[in-house]
Amino acid sequence: MKYLIAKLGAAAGVFGLVAAGAIGISAAPPPFSLQPFEFVGTAAQCGGTAGTDTVTAKWDNTTGNPSPSILLQKLGATSNCAAAGVDIITPLEGGPVSGITELNFDYKNGEHCGAGAPRFNIQSGSKVAFLGCAGGTQTPTSEPNWTHVEFTPAQIAAALATATILSTDTLDDLYIIFDEGTDTPTGGTIGVAGTVHIDNISVNGASVGSPTSPQSREDCKNGGWTNLTDANGHAFKNQGDCVSYFATKGKNPGNG
Repeated sequence: MKYLIAKLGAAAGVFGLVAAGAIGISAAPPPFSLQPFEFVGTAAQCGGTAGTDTVTAKWDNTTGNPSPSILLQKLGATSNCAAAGVDIITPLEGGPVSGITELNFDYKNGEHCGAGAPRFNIQSGSKVAFLGCAGGTQTPTSEPNWTHVEFTPAQIAAALATATILSTDTLDDLYIIFDEGTDTPTGGTIGVAGTVHIDNISVNGASVGSPTSPQSREDCKNGGWTNLTDANGHAFKNQGDCVSYFATKGKNPGNG
């Protein structure tokens, strides 16, 4: 997916990311899948000053509720034109934004939960509605090191209204962005600035807590390919098909 910079003056983060095109959807995809991504803007995208690569977005098998979780990190200034994120690939895309009725995730206690990051971005055309971590309803999870953050239908509707997105407008993309750096104030609910682990990302009550696409060649072996798909929900026909997808960084889609 290609991203363009779009100013979000009301957000705590300096910039948001707007997808230039929607993602294709398979005929029978899973409820949704997750694809961590890293964005470092060019000078043309960032008003003349290119971003620097201080961001990380990846599955982390060492921590989670339970493991794995997704590590999002921005080890530098918030003003740096770069962001870590999670693309949420869902069949809701292409339909009306009213199809989104619930969004939530868990985050690791003591890490960054700010007004602008991590946040859900709901994109319709050039307009983006956002729901920042600190603005969600927060409750402890059964795992004492994690907090659950939920956005209700009323909160989603309010965010859409603020962005002047109508309920009948098309959902072009849904994703999570982390673009607040280590210079962000560390008061309130914010802990370690510039770093957060998130887990159990949920859309309309369906939750994904582990990768659905291969993160290494090893994931494809010993029958592992049968439980995986490419980023668009296409199954693999065999182990080699799965390995090819990983080796080409997604250029060779699943052929199952």
